Amino acid sequence: MKKTLRYRILLLVFLVACFGWGIRRYNFSALPNGGFGLGKVHQFLQRKPGPDKRTENPTIIGHRGVWIELKGGRGGGGNTLESIQMAVDADVDWIEVDVRKSKDGTLFLFHDEDVRRMTDAAKCFPDCTEWRFESFADKDIATLRVDYPGKGVTVPALATVLTQFSSSSGTRFILDLKDDSITPDELRAAVGDLDPDQFILFGREACLKLFAKKEKQSSGEKLYTLGYTALWTEEWNKIKFLFSHDFLLRKCDELGCEYLVLPALFLNQSLIDRTHDSDRKVLAYGIDEKHPFKVTDLGVDGLIVDDPSEVIRKYAP
Repeated sequence: MKKTLRYRILLLVFLVACFGWGIRRYNFSALPNGGFGLGKVHQFLQRKPGPDKRTENPTIIGHRGVWIELKGGRGGGGNTLESIQMAVDADVDWIEVDVRKSKDGTLFLFHDEDVRRMTDAAKCFPDCTEWRFESFADKDIATLRVDYPGKGVTVPALATVLTQFSSSSGTRFILDLKDDSITPDELRAAVGDLDPDQFILFGREACLKLFAKKEKQSSGEKLYTLGYTALWTEEWNKIKFLFSHDFLLRKCDELGCEYLVLPALFLNQSLIDRTHDSDRKVLAYGIDEKHPFKVTDLGVDGLIVDDPSEVIRKYAP
């Protein structure tokens, strides 16, 4: 009897460990509608929002400009001059772009850590064994082409993008820092001083720390507007979230962030309410763009979307 009980306990421990590992490793937020039902479970656990929570005119943010399908069913691309122009034409409120640093220290627009999904890198460098973006020199990045159907476009430098678009009337950018080695001095060298009303810096805690420190040392002069991106895949976020939401707000406090940026699976009415109570705004990404009202009914202030034109039409009077 004791032996049977011991085996059952070991089996239970093993199953719990497997569940924890799966939650820790798997990126459910990248799946349709929050992971084939996980989003619905999450919605069921929330209390039904009242009409006073509803956001009637949410801020619409073009995710990497707009989504452009890549060759061969490899997902979507963005962060190109073409995708940014399409977002400008859609009359978005903000344009979100991802920033990475080359081996030479130049800042470029690129999302993935590995260059192969988005570009023709495997064809250009058949003998290469290291595919991280930061391992490529500027001259090598210049040869890469983002694999859009029928054509390839270059990976643009951040300075080039801002020179071409920031002077456009009303164009405002969110720079999502993907490399935690990017420093305030490097950003300033690339694009000069950033107007905090025209630019927001997004990122994980590690990516924002240096900018938060510089902001706190600025003697009252506002240098940056910051937004903490609560990634589903960052460290133990998904496990911590099961027990408490306080750690997300603590990170915002420590970094001095004005925005909390949440994936669909982290959208929770209590968390949104508490974020608003702390005078911060909530932006959501990875949502079901065909039914964005599910999110704005919770009081989310803005939507980061792949198809901004379609979402804007849904909120048009």
